[in-house]
Amino acid sequence: MKSFSAFRNLTRLAFVGMLAMGAMGAASQALAAAIIIDNFSGTRQAGTRVFTSTQGGGMGTAPTFTEANGGGAIRMQPQNSIVTATLTYTPAATLDLTGGGTNTQFLVEFISVLADNGLPLQGLSNLTITVNTITGPRQKAGLGVFQNQGNMAFPFTQFTGSGNFAQVTSIVLAFSSQTNVSSGWGTITLDRVWASPTAGAVPTPPGAGFTAITATPTGSTTINYALAFSNNQGAAPIIGLTNTDITISGTAGATTLVVTGSGSSYNVAVSGMTTDGTVALTLGANTITDLWQQANPAGATSTTINYVKPPVFTNGPPPASATVGTPYSFTYTASGLGPITYAINSGALPTGLSLSSAGVISGTPTAAGVFSGATRATNVASTNQSFSITAVCPALTVSPTSLPGGAISSAYSTQTLTTSGATGTFTYLVTAGALPAGLSLSSGGVLSGTPTASGPFNFTITTTGPGAGTCTASRAYSLNIAGTFAVTPSAGAGGSIMPNAVVQVAAGQATTFTITPQPGFAASVGGTCGGVLNGATYTTNAINAACTVAASFVALPHLTRVESRKTHGAAGVFPLQIATGVAVTGNVTVEPRVLGAGHTIAFQFDRAITSTGTLSVVDGTLALIAGASAAVAGSEIIVTIPALADNMRARISLTNVSNLGVNATASLGFLVGDMESNQAVGPTDATAVKARSGQVADSNNFRTDVNASGAINASDISAVKARAGKTLP
Repeated sequence: MKSFSAFRNLTRLAFVGMLAMGAMGAASQALAAAIIIDNFSGTRQAGTRVFTSTQGGGMGTAPTFTEANGGGAIRMQPQNSIVTATLTYTPAATLDLTGGGTNTQFLVEFISVLADNGLPLQGLSNLTITVNTITGPRQKAGLGVFQNQGNMAFPFTQFTGSGNFAQVTSIVLAFSSQTNVSSGWGTITLDRVWASPTAGAVPTPPGAGFTAITATPTGSTTINYALAFSNNQGAAPIIGLTNTDITISGTAGATTLVVTGSGSSYNVAVSGMTTDGTVALTLGANTITDLWQQANPAGATSTTINYVKPPVFTNGPPPASATVGTPYSFTYTASGLGPITYAINSGALPTGLSLSSAGVISGTPTAAGVFSGATRATNVASTNQSFSITAVCPALTVSPTSLPGGAISSAYSTQTLTTSGATGTFTYLVTAGALPAGLSLSSGGVLSGTPTASGPFNFTITTTGPGAGTCTASRAYSLNIAGTFAVTPSAGAGGSIMPNAVVQVAAGQATTFTITPQPGFAASVGGTCGGVLNGATYTTNAINAACTVAASFVALPHLTRVESRKTHGAAGVFPLQIATGVAVTGNVTVEPRVLGAGHTIAFQFDRAITSTGTLSVVDGTLALIAGASAAVAGSEIIVTIPALADNMRARISLTNVSNLGVNATASLGFLVGDMESNQAVGPTDATAVKARSGQVADSNNFRTDVNASGAINASDISAVKARAGKTLP
């Protein structure tokens, strides 16, 4: 065990020596190394060491301390007493045990803890660690040390007190042992005492490994490797890695190396390659140290990355001008390790052109404009070359310069339009005005059809092309279509139309016809020409196509009878015929019956009626009598007058019956008691009623039923007598 410990400490001393040299070129690091308080081989970063011991009573002997073979041996001999052994370390100046924040624990390593004759120490051996600081002591006490004790690690946070581990003035390790018997001697041999990162034990020295980040092969101007350090506990933060610790090799001529990163992970960027070739990196052994001040025992070599120089264009850019409809061609060339492929990197070629992967621009431009961008040449790396191509339209001309006229209703002589100035197909479209009705223009430029309208027609035809191109040219045309339209008249039974033969009418003009219905008929006009009938004259709309005018005649309704109707109780209704065409002030028919709540007049026609027309009821002074209404009942129009005074005249007029211009008029007077209908009430009227007194009203004597009760009685006689001497006004 002692010889192994000595070897380990010799190796450690060598590492410490190398640390001293590497630190001179090391970049500033965020991490600091563990602090060796004592390695019992001559290295103490905590300053001077003083050993003291005590023995209290009994047969015991004060402990002794021996430093040899990389260990510090403390001989404990309590023998029925208490003994103490103290190691005190005093730095020359205030010591930061945290190493700037990296160190978090106090670590004590043992080579051995053995009792004499291999027997356990009798009684407990205790360790107390006291760290004195500017701001007060920190202490970890009551730590038992036993036979075959392993390493002991104590986080700073477990120490009592509030002193600052970054401002340490001294460190004290105090061992004590007690026994009340005469045996139990033993030796505690220390290996190292540290202020260290949290680990619980010193890890193995760090190892290094490169990982290629940049894919191989590459044309990138910067090649990146990851460099990671690890130990048996995982990632291993290291100190002192600089650009000069890594060597570039390979055939690509790389010249520059930049290391970035911290802790256990770094990036190594290599640049300056001048030719196609290889790139590799090497980290030497014993180049860096970990936080335990252990150097890397072995170097590391990266995998090889093949570097390919980006291509170099040897021609271009392509020609800057192109013509729509004219084929265009250009082939890129570039030097460099092949194969080299080409593609549009940004922007766009003129519409209709394309770039093949072999670098050939081909096609026929279809749109005018300025097209710019960049072409990319790629082997493993890429190089861009800008381009700008202006595509212009050719000068186009539409033919023919004019078009022949045509005639209405006759097939037009087919005309085919053409475009000169470029080869390829063109499309044609009317872009202003309109073709004559009946003619059409195909997309291929063929004008054909049969005109259905005459007159001059102005329009513009635009050609677009060539092919799928967007170049245009236009020509304005004026095309005259001569001729008239035939208007054909006809008349049905019941009237006539004049003229009655086909009339030729100039396009856009109107014509007139005279419509004459026979007596008792009404005229209406239809057909396809359209127009307005005003009296006997029918005027067509403007004629723009052959059309017809058809006159038809409808027989008018004929008034056959007008009746005054009154209900006489259970005897029923007995009508009184009313003379028509008599003036209201003339010798009108007299209605001698009591009026009651109203009166009904029935106009009878020789056919069914569709509407009443307009109703008007006036008195003898031609003043309007309000409240009258009319309703259709089959072939009758029933007029209801809600209230009429005795000794009164009335005229009932119907205008435009069934909307056919038929009018009907009837006049009558109301004089209760006028049995003779002579428009006056006298003794003869009273005698007529008396002669029928006691009879039931019927169709022969209903006039004497003055009160309309259904029977002739004294009330009727009284009504007549009461009106004696009255006449119609």
